[in-house]
Amino acid sequence: MFQKMSIVGGFSAGKCCDMKEHVKSLVELFDFAVSELNNNSKEVQDRCLKIGEAHLGACGGSASQVWDDLGDCLTDAIAKTEAVRGKREALKAWITLISFLVDSMKAGYTAQCKRRSIIRPSGTVDNDSPLPSSPMSSMPMNRHF
Repeated sequence: MFQKMSIVGGFSAGKCCDMKEHVKSLVELFDFAVSELNNNSKEVQDRCLKIGEAHLGACGGSASQVWDDLGDCLTDAIAKTEAVRGKREALKAWITLISFLVDSMKAGYTAQCKRRSIIRPSGTVDNDSPLPSSPMSSMPMNRHF
């Protein structure tokens, strides 16, 4: 999946988006999220939203299913690791974290798609239409993972 997206995204955005960079960024995101488990989830969510927004330029407006595929791939991979296999509570915790991260990235991507759709062909924003907020913005931000 990363290889396909890196080819499409790299050429369309004029950036280097290889699999190695994606893996490094994803590992850094998980490290950050785990280090923030006892803090407010807003910072982690904001980072995910920005990641999702940034992928609109690389993926265009037709990659919504990619986020679901990413979540499925990550869930399958974590379920097969020795440290989690057979430990129901650990698996549930990882699935919860993966869902939160991927859903937040997808929300950022979707919000950016909506923002782009209200921009007129001349490049100006239709001021009569409010910019949509992220679906995650209605969630209480004072909770922890």
